[in-house]
Amino acid sequence: MIVFTYACFFIASSIGPGEINAQNVNLALDIYPYDHLLFDPKMCGTCKIQKPARSKHCSMCKMCVARSDHHCGWINQCVGHNNHRYFMLFLYSAVQVCWYGTFLIYHIFWSRMRDTPIYRFLVASKQWDRMGPLRIYHVFMYQLQADRSLGALAVFASLAGLVIFIFLLYNVYLIATGVTTNENFKWEDIGEMVQRRELVELQEVDAAGNDVGPPMYEQRDRRHPSHPRYVASLPQQQQRQQQQPGKIASQRNKTQIASDKEPALMKEQLITRMKDITNIYDEGVMRNIMSLLFPPSLQARQSTVGRGRGGQTAMQKRVQKGRRVE
Repeated sequence: MIVFTYACFFIASSIGPGEINAQNVNLALDIYPYDHLLFDPKMCGTCKIQKPARSKHCSMCKMCVARSDHHCGWINQCVGHNNHRYFMLFLYSAVQVCWYGTFLIYHIFWSRMRDTPIYRFLVASKQWDRMGPLRIYHVFMYQLQADRSLGALAVFASLAGLVIFIFLLYNVYLIATGVTTNENFKWEDIGEMVQRRELVELQEVDAAGNDVGPPMYEQRDRRHPSHPRYVASLPQQQQRQQQQPGKIASQRNKTQIASDKEPALMKEQLITRMKDITNIYDEGVMRNIMSLLFPPSLQARQSTVGRGRGGQTAMQKRVQKGRRVE
């Protein structure tokens, strides 16, 4: 079991999180489409490449990480597209070895209690004014005092196992819901915008104001959207901008992207509940787990799928017209 834990730690520490570079950026763009809510097309100011959705540049790892979850000090690198499954395995092994150590120490103390007649001692009871046997709690505390180093190790192992187990369950929940740790913080910001009634959904309508169906980008390939679906509410922005100038404009730039197509008639629908917002990265529990266990390869390969005559994808051409530096 100890060897298994060390092996999991070595694997999680040695396998990279999934670096995005100029050779594989197009593959990453195909794997993770932009939702124009959490992620918009933008350039990484450090790597000088387009940032795919769900990616993040890590200043400690000095790279753009695909589907970045967080930077982990335990394995001294980021947890991302390639090594998230091994990180989860390492957490499981850590919980296992902590609680196994606690179990062994418990049996050591229990064997000492059986060999020592202390649990047969009688003590005066303050409640009934008569002699009674020692409680298991007092016997166990006596064992901790008799061997403080072993007792401290038992307490540490049990608490460490509990903390890591809670962290493991938290990660399992995020995986099942199709959210990374980094995205979870972004969703909290979106939730605050919904509570302040600052988020609206754009719906395409005809000249008479009737709905014509989902936005154009939902009718096409989701990797190449042409219209935003969610934007910050302008009246709320103007009201708050008097209190926090400059901050609101950046929020709207984050949730909206200009289209190179002709403008469509759009109707704004105020979002009042988080469940009205669709997370396009949530494909269901089983698919989310399978995509974690068997992630698509990020190895660059010679391919011209989705490229125009100039060797660029449609997304790249669209972003070049209005690049935003990270």
